[in-house]
Amino acid sequence: MHRSHNQKHNERQMRSKSVVHVTTLGWSAKLFLLDHFNCLSRAGFETVLVCADDEDARRTVQATGVRFVPVPMRQNISPFADCVSLFRLWRLFRLLRPTIVDAHMSKAGLLGSLAAWLAGVPIRIYHSHGMAVLSAHGWKYWLLWTTECLACRLATEVIFVSNSNRHDITSIGICPKERAVVLGPGTICGIDIDRFSAETASQHGTKLRLQAGISPDSQIVGFVARIVPHKGIETILQAWHFLPVDIRANAYLCLFGPYGDRRMKDLVKQAVSEPESHVKYMGFVDNLPEWYPTMTLLVQPSWHEGWGYNVLEAAACGVPAVGTRISGTVDAILDGQTGLLVPVKDPKAMADAIARLLQDDRLRKSLGRAARERAVNEFSKERICPLLTQEYERLLGRTRIYEPQHA
Repeated sequence: MHRSHNQKHNERQMRSKSVVHVTTLGWSAKLFLLDHFNCLSRAGFETVLVCADDEDARRTVQATGVRFVPVPMRQNISPFADCVSLFRLWRLFRLLRPTIVDAHMSKAGLLGSLAAWLAGVPIRIYHSHGMAVLSAHGWKYWLLWTTECLACRLATEVIFVSNSNRHDITSIGICPKERAVVLGPGTICGIDIDRFSAETASQHGTKLRLQAGISPDSQIVGFVARIVPHKGIETILQAWHFLPVDIRANAYLCLFGPYGDRRMKDLVKQAVSEPESHVKYMGFVDNLPEWYPTMTLLVQPSWHEGWGYNVLEAAACGVPAVGTRISGTVDAILDGQTGLLVPVKDPKAMADAIARLLQDDRLRKSLGRAARERAVNEFSKERICPLLTQEYERLLGRTRIYEPQHA
């Protein structure tokens, strides 16, 4: 018996609003996709999350109700494991027949886009959160250039989280300009303004300082990131020693984030152990919204970034930032307006900028107010999250969804 016209139409509509999000680890779904999933659900999309079967993924699924299909993907280069992941993704896409596959970050972006292309998915999005190729050199540069170029050409659209990333990646020939887009002012999902607010967290400041052994009148310079080389941890530790002794005597450099490897751990331990260094390793903490308002300023000495959510979170709390003049960060920090920018891998310039803000209360507070105003007006999650749903709707409107031959 043949299906009725209405049945076919309804099934076609359901397929046309089906989307699979692919990422390697659940933490990226929890941090960046949870609000998107809720927004997509309200718009009638059938959403599937594909990533490693970890606690963050399960929490995201529980909070949003989206379907979860675990597919392990290694973040490092592993040819055999990558081929296995690719096959599993291809088989899954053939089974689900989604209209949209949105693959996030480099490894999932490559595997997800390739599997979606092989499976004939009509809308294939590579969602770039930042590309390491922008700070790579030698053979690593060409390896990353080749893999990123492949991912961008397999995708029907590449979404960048910042205008500078889009410009820099298209200018070196990795992504065709006609496929590169930025949604609104940028970022991945915006920010929860109410959660990151100096007013809602200020009452915790005294207690946190007491627990960390920091006096109430001491200034705090915050570093919030994984302790890995490309986040510029060596630059900030060198810059800290360039600060005049009288400034450092009344300030603490607090490092928030997990260690990336043994060398980074040894480097930080050495800095913390030095007498009168005033460097504190805080580790990975769940209460960053309470810590940001205690900071005098934030530092972001990265070599490459997609955007830099630490800058946005600090800005929402009225805390200005000192960052490097690199792709991504030039969008997150408006030099001289919401913070200061210095050359990458230049610890002396970073030390001078830090000293300037620690000594100039008027300038620092002015930058902090402007950073807060920009975060509230331009980057709230209520403004940013609907943009991805709207982009899906736009893409669906110009994409013909074919009936399978057996229908």
